[in-house]
Amino acid sequence: RVQFITFDLPALAHNCNITQFNGYDACPFCKAHGYAIGTQLFYAHSPTPSVKKTDGDYLRLSTTDLPKLGSHGIKGPTPLTNIMLFPYQIAVDYMHLVCSGHFKTLIIYWNQLLLPDVFEQASNFL
Repeated sequence: RVQFITFDLPALAHNCNITQFNGYDACPFCKAHGYAIGTQLFYAHSPTPSVKKTDGDYLRLSTTDLPKLGSHGIKGPTPLTNIMLFPYQIAVDYMHLVCSGHFKTLIIYWNQLLLPDVFEQASNFL
């Protein structure tokens, strides 16, 4: 059995036959549903965690003919469901989720929040 598989975000949606990263039910791991404000899609913060998707959800929802709202972003079957346990064996795409924008934003924020020479001191220490 395959242990893990990773794709960039568009390839993940295509190969796993799920909603793209910019869709209403974009998360491959939970059932959080986005809502539109104008042309932007938002996911509201909730103090309680969203219900997790399970392998059973992927198997059941990929073989039933449900409207988009009832499918939680699962659009249909894929050959990968025969060799993998979705979503447990989908590795998070580090490059797009962390490095593309978010990490840069955090470094800028930390650099402004901390003393100006903290990063230089840490670099010298290492």
